[in-house]
Amino acid sequence: MQILVNGEERFYSEKEKYMKSKLLKELNSTGFTLRISCTKRTNLLVKSLIITEYDEVPAIIHSNADLPKPLTSNEAVVVGQKPKFESCISLLPNEIRNEIIKMDSFLRSLSPLKFKRQIEKYGNKITYLASDYGFSYALYPSNDVMHHSLSWYIITNSKPEFWHRKADMMEETLKRLDETSTELAERMFSNLTECIACRPCSVKTIYEFNGKKKLVCHGKMEFKMCVSDFKDVRTFIDTVNAICRSAYKDCVY
Repeated sequence: MQILVNGEERFYSEKEKYMKSKLLKELNSTGFTLRISCTKRTNLLVKSLIITEYDEVPAIIHSNADLPKPLTSNEAVVVGQKPKFESCISLLPNEIRNEIIKMDSFLRSLSPLKFKRQIEKYGNKITYLASDYGFSYALYPSNDVMHHSLSWYIITNSKPEFWHRKADMMEETLKRLDETSTELAERMFSNLTECIACRPCSVKTIYEFNGKKKLVCHGKMEFKMCVSDFKDVRTFIDTVNAICRSAYKDCVY
């Protein structure tokens, strides 16, 4: 993929997810509908669109200018050193860093959900796993595009056709939230990452809520790095914890 802005190369990659799809060969032969989309909470204005069909592989003309650094880089982590929680978030704005610290303390205080913190070796991702319930929360503290997400993670210790999510309580949690705040429940439903059919997949899921359906990629919700979204995430996870606590009490009795 090459992206040109006003004739200047701004992006080039040979490792985009869609390139792995086995559907491309067939689609290139039969034709397909062009769609332009962007990530959630992004506005896109298209002033002109030109489609060119080539008989041969087109030549790629690269710019001499340096392209932007990868969005997943974390300049706070020194190359060759083991990243620590404090160093991973040290260059973030104070407001965001304080929210992450608050989230870390919140997650590690919960029960029966017991979160274990893991830090990716380059400091690009901080993951919290509640393995007993198959639930995870992840932070991506990159320099350019920061976000965080939650999901019931995928069990992949068998053939792909048998992959599944452990104890998926997404719909149950949304219904519980709806009892106290329909606005919050609707907002969380809208944060579900929709499937774009980048490849044949056995773990995409259709979720239903208040008469609406959404085909979701790996049951994941994504959020902005802002105070309100951190608050929404804590409320959602607290609700999951309450559901788990009720189930645990029922099992004990």
